[in-house]
Amino acid sequence: GHRDCKRQKLVFDDMPRSADYFMQEAKRMKHKADAMVEKFGKALNYAEAALSFIECGNAMEQGPMESKSPYTMYSETVELIRYAMRLKTHSGPNATPEDKQLAALCYRCLALLYWRMFRLKRDHAVKYSKALIDYFKNSSKAAQAPSPWGASGNSVGSQGSLSNTSALSPSTIVSIPQRIHQMAA
Repeated sequence: GHRDCKRQKLVFDDMPRSADYFMQEAKRMKHKADAMVEKFGKALNYAEAALSFIECGNAMEQGPMESKSPYTMYSETVELIRYAMRLKTHSGPNATPEDKQLAALCYRCLALLYWRMFRLKRDHAVKYSKALIDYFKNSSKAAQAPSPWGASGNSVGSQGSLSNTSALSPSTIVSIPQRIHQMAA
């Protein structure tokens, strides 16, 4: 059962730790989880490893930017938590209170990670959002202007078949603004 999973008591100190310290702790716990067979213990150790990976990402944000970005750390930690959650059922009649508590912890970690990831990319997201809003405002104005082409999509006076041109109507073509390409580069 879950009751035999003995945990050491957490000791909190105010001593600042480096990203490397948390990375080593996280890797140690992840390797411990990798070696386990019992699914609850395995999921619990993955969750503990995820907490250390979160602390590692936080230390990376606080300290000088290291070779690996905190965003990448958080993104990979999201995947680890998702994997840990797939190991055990956390809802339904077979879910124990411990399974539900672990799921709650995992969901809280995911919420924190998504918030941190958004915060790290917020400036880019706002910039892209403004560029897209401007583009769609301008493109909707252009779409309302009368077309130099006739209503059929053919040039005025041409006698072509409509079946060929209707497949590529302007509404089915999606173009990406050049400004977005430049910002993404």
